[in-house]
Amino acid sequence: MTGEKRSLGIKGEDLAVRFLMNKGFRIIERNFRCRIGEIDIVARDGNYLVFVEVRTRSRSKYGLALESITRAKIKKLRQLASFYLVRHPQDRLFIRFDVVAVNWAQDTEITHIENAF
Repeated sequence: MTGEKRSLGIKGEDLAVRFLMNKGFRIIERNFRCRIGEIDIVARDGNYLVFVEVRTRSRSKYGLALESITRAKIKKLRQLASFYLVRHPQDRLFIRFDVVAVNWAQDTEITHIENAF
């Protein structure tokens, strides 16, 4: 990943964290990494442990941020969540996968999809 693209991703994740915190989420962990990949944000929203995928785009030439989530990415996120739960068992919490899309094409636009998949 290029430095510019990584920098954009970090800015998008920072914005997503602030957005979620303003909605009452408690951020548990950012950038959880293991041998198979990375979860952008792990958060708590009431009785839910939420695994959040953040997608950021600076222009719409190759599609919007939400359009970049593939079946393969969903499968990988589910595997990552299972790995996380083995390391960090959770009692009495529901599990949810959310997506936060940040588009900087003209103005900053944030879309939050709860229970995205």
